[in-house]
Amino acid sequence: SLGRALITNLPLESATDFDHSLFDYIKVVDGADYEAFRWKLSVEQYVPWGHALFLDADIEVRRDPSPVFNVLENYPFAICPRGNPCNKMGDLWGEPLANCGLREFNSGVFAFDNHDPRVKDFFSRLRINHSQRNERVDQPSFMVTIYQDPSFPIAPLSLEWNATNRWEEARAFVRKYPEKIGFYHYRDPHRFFDIEAAMAETL
Repeated sequence: SLGRALITNLPLESATDFDHSLFDYIKVVDGADYEAFRWKLSVEQYVPWGHALFLDADIEVRRDPSPVFNVLENYPFAICPRGNPCNKMGDLWGEPLANCGLREFNSGVFAFDNHDPRVKDFFSRLRINHSQRNERVDQPSFMVTIYQDPSFPIAPLSLEWNATNRWEEARAFVRKYPEKIGFYHYRDPHRFFDIEAAMAETL
């Protein structure tokens, strides 16, 4: 029942058996693969809905995401913090990000209320912060932009909405509560036989 948007730099006319009906809105952007994350920084400009959920392309949706949208009834923005200490370059309040004692965020999943003017301001500041750093990752810019403005309410999503195999806290959650996983963020799907096989069946 949810509207679905696709933002891609792949030429869809060359895609084999691509089903356009899967999406209500498709935006093809011009850019190399390593620049793909940059379009995430402007995602609020490309989705036609008020309440929106961004998912990286390497994510499997395992159950109904309604709880995430319910969060947006009370918060303008929601994202999952990482449990591990920050290891990113950059600074905040004159201190290196890695030394400031704050969690960073996994930007592969976030939700936002596109009708809230504070969200427009957030993305504007996010783009400015990223352009000043000229980095090929976006986590430092998200981290700085979130903590720069304490008046902007951020709902911290639990691990079930960005479960991953990348660090021990998340791996422990996946092992103990596989049935609770809402979004599984693989990063390297080809390393998982069942996912690789499922992907192969769709090609």
